[in-house]
Amino acid sequence: MDPERVAPDIYCLDTHLMGIPGACSAYVVDAAEPLLVDAGDANSPDHLLNGLDALGIAPADLDHLLVSHVHLDHAGGAGVLQWLG
Repeated sequence: MDPERVAPDIYCLDTHLMGIPGACSAYVVDAAEPLLVDAGDANSPDHLLNGLDALGIAPADLDHLLVSHVHLDHAGGAGVLQWLG
């Protein structure tokens, strides 16, 4: 699924939680300092990176990762993503 614009400069990315499309989402704020809200589960980083690529945001350009809470469906991919920047 391609990123879905939900507000000016804010996009929803499908994290494919447990391999299920539409089960959970992360959000990108496309700003001067791009922000990713939530990291999905441990299998989500590839989906998130594809979504960022579709928005023209390189992993190294992602300035902030905000994890809303520590449940693995929102924070499980953070460890992988933090190594990319």
